[in-house]
Amino acid sequence: HPWAVAANGEIYGTELRSELASAGARIRTNSDSEVLLHGVAHWGKAMFPRLNAELGAVAYNEDTHELWAYRDRFGARTLVYAFHGGAFYLASTAAALFALGVPKAWDEEAMGLALAMQYLPPDRTPFAGVRMLPPGHLLTLRGESLELEDWGAPDFDSADASPNTEAEDVARFREVFLDSVERRLVSDARVCFHLSGGVDSAAVLGAARELQRRGRTAPTDLVTFTASFPGSPLDELELARTSAAEVGARSEVVSLTALDLVHGLEAAARAGEGLAVNGHLVAHHALDRAIRAAGFKSVLSGEGADEVLYGYPHLRADLGLNPLNPGGNALEQAVRGLMLAEGPELNVADGVPQLDPHPLKARLGCLPTFLQAKLELGGRVCSMARAGRDQLAQQALETFSQGPELSRLRGRAPVDIGATLWTRLALGGYILPTLSDRLLGSHGLESRLPFLDAELYRCMRQLPVARRIRNGEEKWLLREAVRGFVPEAIRTRRKHPFLAPNLTEHAEVRAALRTLLNPAGFSARTFFDPQLVAKRLDTLENAPAEVHRAWGPPLFLVATAHALGRAFRLEQA
Repeated sequence: HPWAVAANGEIYGTELRSELASAGARIRTNSDSEVLLHGVAHWGKAMFPRLNAELGAVAYNEDTHELWAYRDRFGARTLVYAFHGGAFYLASTAAALFALGVPKAWDEEAMGLALAMQYLPPDRTPFAGVRMLPPGHLLTLRGESLELEDWGAPDFDSADASPNTEAEDVARFREVFLDSVERRLVSDARVCFHLSGGVDSAAVLGAARELQRRGRTAPTDLVTFTASFPGSPLDELELARTSAAEVGARSEVVSLTALDLVHGLEAAARAGEGLAVNGHLVAHHALDRAIRAAGFKSVLSGEGADEVLYGYPHLRADLGLNPLNPGGNALEQAVRGLMLAEGPELNVADGVPQLDPHPLKARLGCLPTFLQAKLELGGRVCSMARAGRDQLAQQALETFSQGPELSRLRGRAPVDIGATLWTRLALGGYILPTLSDRLLGSHGLESRLPFLDAELYRCMRQLPVARRIRNGEEKWLLREAVRGFVPEAIRTRRKHPFLAPNLTEHAEVRAALRTLLNPAGFSARTFFDPQLVAKRLDTLENAPAEVHRAWGPPLFLVATAHALGRAFRLEQA
């Protein structure tokens, strides 16, 4: 046949291989690429929705000169592409495209949306002419004609009710989840686990031990890696050690100070090829470096649980519930201004430009809680931008509001709208490509994500919101399903996002940040005014905690944009 394929990632399960063999395919190796090769020859494009995969793949037909590019449903693997000099280029990273001669410049429209709400459109990168294949999409190239098809981007429209009892749904979810973890433990190289203090990563680790107990997987050593921030209320090391000890896993720790986060920022921004509002970007980079040094190749983590199981505080708010746990000070500090709005008073008092949410609200019929928070934060980002950039942000916001994917969401429950948009923008456009795939890839590693399994996604789509958030408890179904193989203190703990400490609260860290953001290092290429950035840093001297909480994230975004521009020597388009 005329097909050639290239792939990065994993296909899980053996069902496709068995079907193809029954249809007469002679599969000679254990390679997933060979399964793809025979699959496209046998099924054509119809093969791609059949995959249970974390995969970026390309197929080329030498007879028709047609090229297909595939990205998995949630975007666990990244694919970017560009036209240049009469040729079409496609790779996992923009750095690879630049090495092939693609020009380096900022994408002003995409960056405008990042200024407004810290996320890029699902099909964009920070770089002019470099597009990202959105999660759950298939690209077809015929000559110079390019088409994008949505074969299955994440989409939440919860059922009204379940035909099963609660106990039946819990039992079913438990087995689907165990199957998902089992599929991801099959490897010809060593695998390990990202472990924080939350229930998601603990559930993956506990499921791995449960599978060993049931005799479904070999009794190998379990090894976990945890990022620690000594002395910070956000440090989760002791909770992570509790989860590791429960299953007899070996716990490896990477300790990071706030100064470490500043000093590692440029390398992490270059590897991640994106913007960030928190030092978890640097923490992930350091953690992945340690994993590689220890000889592992694949990492299981709990990413995606909060998306498919509605675990975030802002989704509780979309349901009209109190998003915060009474007395949960560390949680409140972590999510205020990032996922939950601080309230406009702080921005008004500081003379911060207000971004108009009306275009989004009019299009969706509501304004998801997380977008309200992002637009407030975006106002603070824009207050440090060069003249006219706040208008660029508002224009980009209005353009994004006109996208066809938003109109299709109108009329759904606000919590489903919020979950769908968060999953497409934050998970598919930031968490998976920037914090996960590209950082891991820079160290020769790959992620394996049980909560983003195709079967688990289908299972969750058939259930009502009440199975996700029940009596005010988020991720209820997961918490019930992992009884017995996750410590009770972890199983019942409320959602706490993995976040690094704020970098502006300590004088020596502010000094390091000033050095990084030295006005002499800025040029006309940047989006931010160095004098406004320096002035904002000045206002933080002796400022109260709530001011640091409000301004730490936008200053970190400025720092990552500055680092990205320097790393790639970006020009204005």
